[in-house]
Amino acid sequence: GSVLFRTEPLPRATAMFGRPTLTLRASLSGPDANFYVELLDIAPDGTETLVNNGFLRASHRESHTSPSPVPVGEPTTFEIDIWPDHHRFAAGHRIAVRISGGAADTLTPNPTPVDVTIATAGSVLRIPAAPVN
Repeated sequence: GSVLFRTEPLPRATAMFGRPTLTLRASLSGPDANFYVELLDIAPDGTETLVNNGFLRASHRESHTSPSPVPVGEPTTFEIDIWPDHHRFAAGHRIAVRISGGAADTLTPNPTPVDVTIATAGSVLRIPAAPVN
């Protein structure tokens, strides 16, 4: 499963540059999970273009060398970097972020199923961007 968040249509063209970051507040039903994030450009006709992606193993939220289990059922903050890029979103397009557990051929699957509850309060997508004339 996945969840998609998107903006309203952009009133003018916007250029993204650098590294977007998703601050995600979520609770897990188990001690670990994969977060796979896709930054998308959605055209007025619904066509999706992948701008870039990022991922995080929840147990690696504080350290990649010393992973630690996530407290089950407790809201936890995860910082997920999206690969840096330069992209121009046209006027009328939407910026979207899709969050999922990732494809099994991309990320090591979790040994047991985990439910993830995302809190929209406290979750923020930061995009280094500027309007384009």
